[in-house]
Amino acid sequence: MRDEQELNTLQQDVAEQITAEWHEKFCHVFGRHGFGYGDPPVPLAVWQGVAQAMADASGFAIAIQVTVVEADQEDPHLSRCVGHRSVALLEPLLFVETETVDSRW
Repeated sequence: MRDEQELNTLQQDVAEQITAEWHEKFCHVFGRHGFGYGDPPVPLAVWQGVAQAMADASGFAIAIQVTVVEADQEDPHLSRCVGHRSVALLEPLLFVETETVDSRW
């Protein structure tokens, strides 16, 4: 059980590091091509393409999630996170190991 907890902690730490490092970089690149946070936002298909390339290169599945926000009661210019929702799960398509091998090939 301890190994599972350590693995979960490591996965969370790595995910946070990747998010912190690459989110701004992707937003900068997308911004140069006319996409941004406001109008128009980066289409989901673009994020899925980036995530699929990362999944293929790494061999890991990539999950895309959104943050659900609502307006702050005290300040309507602020929002607060009220949850998260899964949008897509991208499995690696390259270098996938199969369980059976056809000897004819």
